[in-house]
Amino acid sequence: MFEIFYLFNSRYITDSVLNWEGFTGNRYVLISIAILIILQLGFTYLTPMQILFGTTAIDFAIWLHIVLVASSVLFLVELEKYVVRYKERKK
Repeated sequence: MFEIFYLFNSRYITDSVLNWEGFTGNRYVLISIAILIILQLGFTYLTPMQILFGTTAIDFAIWLHIVLVASSVLFLVELEKYVVRYKERKK
């Protein structure tokens, strides 16, 4: 999940990604993320995959924690970009 959020940050090196174009600008990335999430859910919840890989189902509350913690990278990198832009303006 961290990598999914970081992928959005990678769209712009210094500009903010917190806009509509930043999140939806590349449909191939969105398709890839959707496929990745579907595969992850299959890996987590499908019985044959659970048997094969020794996994168990994850509660919704755990998924919520995973997404909240992983999204922190999005906001931390956005903060870093803001600081870089601010320093560049002061020069």
